[in-house]
Amino acid sequence: MKNLLKITSLLTLLLIVCCDQKKHSIDDIVCTNDSVWYLKYDSTLVNGHVYKNEEKVGLIINGKIKGNWNNYKEEGRFENYIALKGKEFHQGASTFYPMVMNYSVDVFSSNKDSSNNFYATPRKGYHPNYGNKSGESTTPWGSDSTKTHAIINSHFTSIKDMGFNAIRLTGFTATDAFDKGFDTWTQIDVSNTNEGNDNIKNGLIPLLKTILRYAEENQLRVILLLSAVETQEENQLNFLSTIAKGLSKNKTLMAYDLYNEPIYFDRGEYSKKETTTFVEDYNKAIKDSSPNHLTTIGLTHYKIVSEWDPELMDVDFLSFHTYPYWSKNLSLLERFESKLYWISKNITKPWIVGETGLNTLEECDPLNLASGTVEDQLTFINYSLNKFRAAGASGYSWWSFQDTREQLEGECPQESCYGLVNRAKDTYYLNSNKDEVLGTLKHETNSLPFKEFSTTSPYKIPFWGKIKKPKDEHYYNIDYLPSHKKAFGKVVGQDGSPIEDAIITLVNTQSKSQYSTFSKPDGTFCLNTGWTNIFTHPDFILKVTAVTMETIETQIGKLKTDKKGTLKVITLSAF
Repeated sequence: MKNLLKITSLLTLLLIVCCDQKKHSIDDIVCTNDSVWYLKYDSTLVNGHVYKNEEKVGLIINGKIKGNWNNYKEEGRFENYIALKGKEFHQGASTFYPMVMNYSVDVFSSNKDSSNNFYATPRKGYHPNYGNKSGESTTPWGSDSTKTHAIINSHFTSIKDMGFNAIRLTGFTATDAFDKGFDTWTQIDVSNTNEGNDNIKNGLIPLLKTILRYAEENQLRVILLLSAVETQEENQLNFLSTIAKGLSKNKTLMAYDLYNEPIYFDRGEYSKKETTTFVEDYNKAIKDSSPNHLTTIGLTHYKIVSEWDPELMDVDFLSFHTYPYWSKNLSLLERFESKLYWISKNITKPWIVGETGLNTLEECDPLNLASGTVEDQLTFINYSLNKFRAAGASGYSWWSFQDTREQLEGECPQESCYGLVNRAKDTYYLNSNKDEVLGTLKHETNSLPFKEFSTTSPYKIPFWGKIKKPKDEHYYNIDYLPSHKKAFGKVVGQDGSPIEDAIITLVNTQSKSQYSTFSKPDGTFCLNTGWTNIFTHPDFILKVTAVTMETIETQIGKLKTDKKGTLKVITLSAF
């Protein structure tokens, strides 16, 4: 498949069906060496001249290419790939500060045995009628791709209206959740088999090109999440390389996101050597097929270092998912700021915010979620933009476009309300194209700071805005454990020198809870353990690591000393 062309009107659709040989607008024409077909239609119905932006690019007679199409190139309005120079992104000669909205789709095939019938809908949970009760539907957007794709396009326009210049597109990830196969989340086979490769090449890639064109029309770059199944090496590497090859000429695509939050979603407990090998292989699969596109990985924060060390990841830039967890109505933000300070001190690779947000859920008060009012959400947006920049972020991403129903059964919360659009029933708003969009804006678009921030020296940290270290009682007790019981220790390198900002994590083998602290400049640490005397639990595990250093895990019983409350000195070796 060499090129993907697009049809833009109902008139063109009718011309195809009627075999009319008048000129056609570009849309979903898939080209091989000598043949062309429209997705969903018999290739023999495709006749006439094809134009792009009033320029004729080819002639088709009964689905066959006539004349020379070699001059046609798959180029859009973007003239340059996004490049990374130092810690700044560039589009051509201009700097580009990624201001990213996370947006999710569901991918379907109207006939799973045919790769010519792939289409997408917005994430089903965005829809207010998603559910399994009377009046609800588990496929609320329907299956008419003309309508569902138009809705996606209208959402992209809304995202542009909000001031974003990019989206992080989720929904194309493969999974082993269905009988350990290798499928999309809608159970379409994308394994390295004849059927799977046919689905990738003739289904997913054309669909991706369609969605990328909608993004391009709205002047949005795209970070594409293709999160990994690390236990299926052959399938995973084939999936990445095939998609990368198919999209290699697309300049709307900014980067590939290779894994989403492996701390929660990986399939084992790995050494740093194993995880770095995974990522090296994924990165190579992309770069060999598409050297002009960037790569990233979606990590959380300091707690990922013991396995997925950010400084060891073979990607162009990192994406940190950092939320103000435990914050209610903007309280306890010291913990959030402690995470950012740790990143600013310990991460040398370029990084952006891959996800952040504030939940406006009202029905219940879920433990550990970052929640507040709609007004709090806008306050947090302004606050976090500046805090992330102060910590050295080279871009910012909001989670997510619209509130989402995530569960159909179970206890509260069933809904995630991080969106900038709610999912209230029977409500609509107009975007700048005058499209009627389902839902209600939580904030007037002119009140959102995203566009002004990204276009007003976003890489320049004002002198008054530099990151400051939180107070010791917050930074060194980041999990807010009571100080009734404590454990003291020290972390050093093999040469005996102290290691600052090592992550010391206690694993309670009974409750499975974990809590952490950082080592101080002299390598010492004090770990608050609440009301638990860990020295009476020799089976508890102490996990210690630092960036670019190996991880050690040792039972507390093996670290006891004669000095009350004090552990043996812990020595880390370089990776």
